[in-house]
Amino acid sequence: MGLRDFIVTPIFIIIILALAYVIRPQVTYFNTRKYFLPALLLKMFGAIALGLIYQFYYAGGDTFTYHTHGSRPLWEAFMKSPYDGVKMFFSHGTYGPGLWEISENI
Repeated sequence: MGLRDFIVTPIFIIIILALAYVIRPQVTYFNTRKYFLPALLLKMFGAIALGLIYQFYYAGGDTFTYHTHGSRPLWEAFMKSPYDGVKMFFSHGTYGPGLWEISENI
């Protein structure tokens, strides 16, 4: 957790709340409209609290391990060669020639 998290998180929360405010009339009824934004805020607070618990109490977990050891090599493959990244993403676990070097890191 770094300074970037303290800058990016409020920006994302503001964007999500703005989008929720825009779509609220289409996804709620008269009786449920007043609960939509407070429930969304509670859900976001719970998600952030759960992430902080996994980060500082458990010092990791399956989500952190997936991000570090699973999705990062796939993202690096997309950055290095978008064609290989797409091929790996849709390969269903059967990697052909040239993709083994990328997939062995997952």
